[in-house]
Amino acid sequence: MAQEGSRAESTARLGRLFGHGIGWVTRHPWLVLSFCVVTAGLSLHAAMNELQQRTQRDDLMSARKEVQQRWQHYLKEFGNDDDMVLVVEGDDLPEMRQSLDQLAAEIRKQPRQFDRLFYRVDLTPLKNRALMLMDAEELKLLETRLDAMSPLFGPLALLAWQQITLDNLIPQANSILKKPEADRTPSDRDLLTQLQAILRSAREFLADPSKYSNPWGSLVQRAPEAGSLDEPQYFTSADGKLAFLLVRPVVNPEEKSFTPAAEAVERMRSLLAQAQADHPRLRFGLTDSPSSKTTRWPPPTRTACGRPGSPWRAWRCSTSWSIAGYAIPC
Repeated sequence: MAQEGSRAESTARLGRLFGHGIGWVTRHPWLVLSFCVVTAGLSLHAAMNELQQRTQRDDLMSARKEVQQRWQHYLKEFGNDDDMVLVVEGDDLPEMRQSLDQLAAEIRKQPRQFDRLFYRVDLTPLKNRALMLMDAEELKLLETRLDAMSPLFGPLALLAWQQITLDNLIPQANSILKKPEADRTPSDRDLLTQLQAILRSAREFLADPSKYSNPWGSLVQRAPEAGSLDEPQYFTSADGKLAFLLVRPVVNPEEKSFTPAAEAVERMRSLLAQAQADHPRLRFGLTDSPSSKTTRWPPPTRTACGRPGSPWRAWRCSTSWSIAGYAIPC
């Protein structure tokens, strides 16, 4: 009973308070109306000048979350490298490389839409430094073989080189071949290896003088990594069925849009369509963040609510959504 009485008294007190308030409003209508107009004007002014439209996907997550803080720290440390990845699939690796070269040439013609291209590594200028790929044991072996050929580099080099003829080498090779395998010395094996290289180089030169190759490379057993110095290396899968090209679209940091790279992505899609027509046996695809974020809606010819990202646009959009249920197109 005591609780019910206390609750009734509280309700009556609240009713009297509301009654006095309503009474004051009815006695001073113009004062209340003026206050409402001023408050609405201040709210409208604040909305038009302070209301902002945030279009980044990061804004959908609280900045206080640990994963968001780690992501922002990563961007501050390494930058926002949002590359598009172009994938070429096929069975003809030379044609795949040719298609990548053609696409790269077209991409380089679009500096306002793409500012970085990465699809192959050309290490051929480092070929004259291939000895750096050898380990210590291989370098010692090379030094030993060069010591055995020291007459070719000394004061009697002219006379020594005149002895390096097939008339002299072939009889020496015949005598070595007559020996049992166990009795052959390392210098004998080097002579046989070098003679094979000389004969191979001579045969290729006689067949096509433009294909001459230095026969003295047989002095050194090439490291597996040295093959990457002969020609540019493309980024391909281990089985050679896929080739990759990375390109970064140019994005205006001041543009407020959910798809800031839309123009570059659409241009890339048109280049891929042309490449597909030129190479029907290959398959082309585009993936990664910028292309996945870019959709074809809304159509580019229908912009809504004034300048993108402006306070006027934000205010008009919010007002039209609240009143009419849709954004007013411009």
